[in-house]
Amino acid sequence: MRGKGFLARVLTLWAGKGIHDGMLALILLWLARTDQSGYGLFVFGAGVASMVRAALALGLDQYSLREFSLNEQPRAPLLSQMARIKTVLGGLSLAGLAAFGLLKGWGSIQTVVVMVIVLGQIMEGVADTFFNLFRAEGRQVREGIYRAVANLIGGAYGVVCLLMGLGVVALSFFFVISNGLKIIAVLAGVKRLGLAPAWHKNGGLIPTGQIRVILTIAGVSVLGMFYNSIQIFLLKQFHTLTEVAVYGAAFDLTSGFSGLVAHIIVGAVLFPTLVAAAAKGQEYLAGRVRAYFWQLITYGIGLAFFLSTLGCLVLTTLYGVKYTASVVPLRILGPATLLSFVNNFGVYVLLALKQERRLLLFHLLPAFLSLGLGLWLIPALGPTGAAINLLACRIVMCILILGSLQRQLAPIVWPELKHVLKASLSMAIIYLAMIWFEPFSAALAGLLTYVLVIRYSAGGSSERSRGRVSEI
Repeated sequence: MRGKGFLARVLTLWAGKGIHDGMLALILLWLARTDQSGYGLFVFGAGVASMVRAALALGLDQYSLREFSLNEQPRAPLLSQMARIKTVLGGLSLAGLAAFGLLKGWGSIQTVVVMVIVLGQIMEGVADTFFNLFRAEGRQVREGIYRAVANLIGGAYGVVCLLMGLGVVALSFFFVISNGLKIIAVLAGVKRLGLAPAWHKNGGLIPTGQIRVILTIAGVSVLGMFYNSIQIFLLKQFHTLTEVAVYGAAFDLTSGFSGLVAHIIVGAVLFPTLVAAAAKGQEYLAGRVRAYFWQLITYGIGLAFFLSTLGCLVLTTLYGVKYTASVVPLRILGPATLLSFVNNFGVYVLLALKQERRLLLFHLLPAFLSLGLGLWLIPALGPTGAAINLLACRIVMCILILGSLQRQLAPIVWPELKHVLKASLSMAIIYLAMIWFEPFSAALAGLLTYVLVIRYSAGGSSERSRGRVSEI
């Protein structure tokens, strides 16, 4: 994959996702400014939907994308089976949520909002199954176009809802409309590829002999989403929807960057190449992993510093002064964004190596930690405790992931580490020297220093450790 081809795929997918996230952000910002409790309810519904979709997204999607990329089994039957699994699991999830809401005594509006958002996420999960075939075929540009058009139409519906004051329930159908259009578009595209599933001919819900593998990857997905999302549930349990909104604003701002790296750059574009590299041998994969790893680290450190120092200006500008309390959680979630880069990349590398059982074991510790630590921190500290909880879980996960990668592929090499440390220390020194005079200027100066040292300072090592994306 040459540099221009890589860039075109990333930018097109980014545009498709960016339109969705941008329209949703505008809708949420409007809602946040006009109805803070309604915004908190929407954030809660989205958190529930994220956890429900865990088994429908990362687990099954990465299994199917890996198998599509390897092309070791017929694609049409696998495509049919993956879509049917998601449909069945989605139906069971909706039924389970309805029963849970009844037992918890959810109000009618809360129940409808959560159920509609979950339905929309399930629909997107089904669409993603077919988009995985596009990714394996290198057709990410077409995928991005389909997503962009569907998201524009869905976003227009959301704007109309806000302008007409139709309320949170009507607004939640944004997900159903945009994701329903994605299913229609991608089915038409798959049919043109000659791989439209013959539902009645492909018997069996799960590929023969793959039940354990699929369940293991799904378990990884569920545990990962659990320790990243349980904070919202605990906030809802011990605090008001306003507190959920305070944390949600900081989390949404940082997760936008995390999602770009995890789902687009790594998940949609790089993962198929990692699978192909793993098939060529561990030594070949090691070179590719080392190159990508240090690029992610370099960008991640700069972003973490920006979010922790200057992100408050972005947050209060977008959400308003009512969300000043979100600044402290945002500063904590800044470093958590860097860890998200590393952890997600490590997950995809180990999946490419077919080490999903190891990943499942790794995810158990942060999942248990998120619950135990959350029950201690969140009741006392609210949104700040939720942010500390997430940061601690990602630190634990990073230690486990990096330890495994270093033993197998040795991505951490001294020349690269030295170069990044030099830039990071220079940034910290400039920032700390100036912060007592003017924090904003200190942050800008520190960030500029980091960029200049990374760009112009002699550092790094050979092409093997600092390879470029265009070489893949």
